[in-house]
Amino acid sequence: MSDSKPAGDTSYVKGSTNLPSLINLTIGQALDATCRRLGLQDAAVFPDENLRLMFSQLKKEVDTLAAGLLAIGLSPGDHVMLWGANHCHLIVSIYACAKAGLVYSNLNHTYAPDVVKEHMKMADCKAVICFPTVKPGHCYEILKQITPEIKDSALGHLESRALPKLSHVIVAEEEFQYSGCYKLSYAFSLGSKPENQNNLASVTEKIKPDDLASIQFTSATTGEAKAVMLSHFQLVNAAKVAGQRLYLDQPGETLCCAMPVFRGPVLCLAALSTAVLGAKVVYPAPGPPSIFQAIQDEKCTCLLSNPIALHLMLRLPAVKKFKISSLTAVCLIFDHVPSDLIPAMQKYTNVGDVTAGIAFTESGCMPFMFPMEGRPDKLIKTAGQVAAHYEAKIVDFSGAVAKIGQPGELSLNRLEIALS
Repeated sequence: MSDSKPAGDTSYVKGSTNLPSLINLTIGQALDATCRRLGLQDAAVFPDENLRLMFSQLKKEVDTLAAGLLAIGLSPGDHVMLWGANHCHLIVSIYACAKAGLVYSNLNHTYAPDVVKEHMKMADCKAVICFPTVKPGHCYEILKQITPEIKDSALGHLESRALPKLSHVIVAEEEFQYSGCYKLSYAFSLGSKPENQNNLASVTEKIKPDDLASIQFTSATTGEAKAVMLSHFQLVNAAKVAGQRLYLDQPGETLCCAMPVFRGPVLCLAALSTAVLGAKVVYPAPGPPSIFQAIQDEKCTCLLSNPIALHLMLRLPAVKKFKISSLTAVCLIFDHVPSDLIPAMQKYTNVGDVTAGIAFTESGCMPFMFPMEGRPDKLIKTAGQVAAHYEAKIVDFSGAVAKIGQPGELSLNRLEIALS
């Protein structure tokens, strides 16, 4: 982190360019290097699915699915929508798309059908993979409303009036299927064939860090939702900068992700920290008891949460039934920090490091983070400092850099793009 402050009287600040250093890798290259280094250590845990993946197992799953997605007719550069709740195969699919040169997007599974259609059009999706949610078959049933043609289409040849670019529908919940849908297990079976693994290897070596990796959507809290294009380089380094601030690169650290990964910054900080930093990440089912149980069982050291949600969870009587004292750090995003949250955390945990910040889909993750040496009582008043390698400025209505204290529009670089 940088301790720099605005130079002079203008609203411009630049984060440290020293540490952490940036790396010129694709998501797939980062994952492969980490899996070779940490093979038999835990990479991801899904308590609700009773599933634990070591890095060696994660790499095998990713490579198999990546090869399978190419084998069913997808090509590098095609856009794939990942739609559902936090689930093992959704996390695997993120990495698989990256390794196959496919451009992935994530879709909020609580959206109404008309919003789903709008986002899928914005992303120019050729394929969609439907994953489980709390309600079985939820995503698939919505898709059936939007594209009733899946009932009679041939595999890989969906012709939808509503979504003309969509040709491939893949379902993880295989009890919900029509003739026009691939089973996710079928993609896995194809991916295990040697010829398809060889094809994947030839595709992967051609992917460059500056290639487009993901199209994510803003939350529309300050205007209409828009699509944001992010490269491998941007996502890898956004995860690195934020993850190292949370010490996720240190041995013994375990992150509990209590937020949905359809939010781009959450996906970057949680899922990509596994690939980039070797972080063990736990994905509990929604709800306070599941989250507290996961923290207790996996001895999580860091919690990623919304501050309002965490504040409510710590007020529930159920918190007293669990031992969550392993928590030493908390990362709070997407909302303001209630003034009495810090005392509540100190009552049940050993949290000494509280990070809050502003998460921007446009930047990949968190370009503003509360400094490690900051006083906790300032969390309710500030978003922290600009993170390493980012630059930020306030631009007034004439386009000039505003004076400190003057209103204007925030302008932010995305790691490799310098502001002028």
